[in-house]
Amino acid sequence: MSPTFFLIVLTVIAVPLAFNPWGYNSFAVPKAALIRALAAIVLLAALIEGFPWVRGGTKRPRRDPLVAVLVAAALTGAAVLVLSSVMSVNPRMSLWGNYGRQEGLLTRLSYVVLFLVALWRIDSVGRIERLMSALVWSSVPVVLYGFAQAAGIDPFVWRSDAASPVMSTFGRANFLGAHLVMVMPLTLAWVLARNRPKTGAFLLAAQFACLALTLARGAWIGFAVAVAVFGLVSGARRRRLRIAIVACLPLLIAGGTLLELGRSDSALLRLAQRTGSARLVSFADLSAGSAAARTTIWRTSWKLARERPWLGYGPDTMPLVFERVYPPQLVYYLGRHTTVDRAHNVWLDQAMASGLAGATVFGILLAVFCAIIVRGCRAASDARRTALWAGIAAAVAGHLADLHFSFDEIGTATVFWMLLAMACGLYRAQTADQARDPHSNDTQASGRGLSRRASLTFAVPALLLAVLIAAVCLKPVRADVMHCRALAREALPLDRLAAARRAVRAWPVEPSYRITYGSQLGQAGEFDAADEQFRAADRLAPDDPRIWAARGDAYAHWAGRDPAWRRAAEHASRRALNLAPTRATYHTALGLVLAQQGRLDEGVAELERAVDLDATDAIAYGHLAGVYQAMGRPADAERARAEAQYWRERTHPE
Repeated sequence: MSPTFFLIVLTVIAVPLAFNPWGYNSFAVPKAALIRALAAIVLLAALIEGFPWVRGGTKRPRRDPLVAVLVAAALTGAAVLVLSSVMSVNPRMSLWGNYGRQEGLLTRLSYVVLFLVALWRIDSVGRIERLMSALVWSSVPVVLYGFAQAAGIDPFVWRSDAASPVMSTFGRANFLGAHLVMVMPLTLAWVLARNRPKTGAFLLAAQFACLALTLARGAWIGFAVAVAVFGLVSGARRRRLRIAIVACLPLLIAGGTLLELGRSDSALLRLAQRTGSARLVSFADLSAGSAAARTTIWRTSWKLARERPWLGYGPDTMPLVFERVYPPQLVYYLGRHTTVDRAHNVWLDQAMASGLAGATVFGILLAVFCAIIVRGCRAASDARRTALWAGIAAAVAGHLADLHFSFDEIGTATVFWMLLAMACGLYRAQTADQARDPHSNDTQASGRGLSRRASLTFAVPALLLAVLIAAVCLKPVRADVMHCRALAREALPLDRLAAARRAVRAWPVEPSYRITYGSQLGQAGEFDAADEQFRAADRLAPDDPRIWAARGDAYAHWAGRDPAWRRAAEHASRRALNLAPTRATYHTALGLVLAQQGRLDEGVAELERAVDLDATDAIAYGHLAGVYQAMGRPADAERARAEAQYWRERTHPE
């Protein structure tokens, strides 16, 4: 096994499994750091293996027009991302990614680098099966951890607003479901290719059970599509119409279910409610829950995409842009403190990140992939290769179906790009007639390795790469650990302050760390130093309403000790509202600041606007009742107190 191929296998195993329970962003930050580091190492290893001084290397694969077009599409997509990042509304955020997702330009370019190197090194059926085996067996700890969470024996405490606590190493149930949708067809293909029915049946049963426990309805739809595609590919290649028809049954059942649920007098919906399985069919209700939230996000994202149609807003900048037009009704579906950072649709996400150019290139990429699948299936010479084609096609199709209701995270995106490379490798192996026995050594001898001259030549790049990985990949992980300690309520104030300072020093380009450090300085009474951290955060993310809202809250708190900060609190609160006028919590904050200054009429107007935008906010009603009472309006105060009590009981029932 060549070093480069070993690193590719390591990537598909390690990235989905990576998480850091001692960090605040326990999943995205370590995955992003790992994939960036591995992409850099893989690229250097590929340069070394492909260098002329390396003797006895593998032969250069024969060029194929379809593979060339796919490579050109990937490179063009990378160029579009670079241009979109340069023209972004926030180039810093586009480069590094927003704190929650970490999928900025560097992470997305890592996908492309890994795809191109994997495309070069995956040059035989044997290597494809080895990579597939790595994906299949690496799902075992993922599934076992999911079962442990379902049983309530998770050693860690995670924060999630998902319907299911089963998230394994992905941080959210729908991400785990998306990963399983890709792995399950590969497991079936691996079983058929290796003829291991007992092992395969056990693995598939465990994966299916874990997928059911996620309660991820988008992943369930993706699984139905994957089953149908696997059966269609297998049946069409073997000319077995019965297999193809049976494979389509999940899609037919799902379609019939949707049509039935669309009726106002649906008997199926009443049956699901009586049996306690309403979650299975609630995706058809577009007036409430996550389905209503998604349709609202889709409409708003479409309007935003039309305002910057060509290159979009830049990778990972959606949370900054979406706040400006935040639909007020989303608070009833998602909660009042939720940030929307994805459009929950693959095409809208592409349009928001890189505009029409990015969406077009991605469409070409998928079209070429489909052409490769069709030609490869037709040229498959045996059942083994047919199973491999069916597994790859079903995994990609199921994932794309899921992405129409969700979005990628780093672990699932890594597997997706590896699947594209595997399809190209299998296609090249067939067209060049280079298929070998999977148990044989499918690479040529590596020769005597590098000469002394070559070793010295690559020693300097390797050293520079190590420094780069330490600076760009390890420091964010360390900073996130410090950030978590800074927010730990059980820690002493001085310890929290010291941890926040270390987080900023380790990774000074993250505004969230600056805000936390500023808040800790403010609690210590160092107001000027705290204000400087807030200003630094604003310079990193100009016109981010969330930063201005945090500044307003801090200034209002400081005004209790020093009234001179009241004017700054009002300015910051108004600035947040100018940037996000439909956020009810920002109106509440401004109303309180105005009321504290004795401007009761203006304060009441802002608080009334807050409850108009969010009629379920018990806190806003409570503050409104207090201001009404101070104005001599006892009847209005009593009504506001009644509303506050009502929504408090609904939100936090005893």
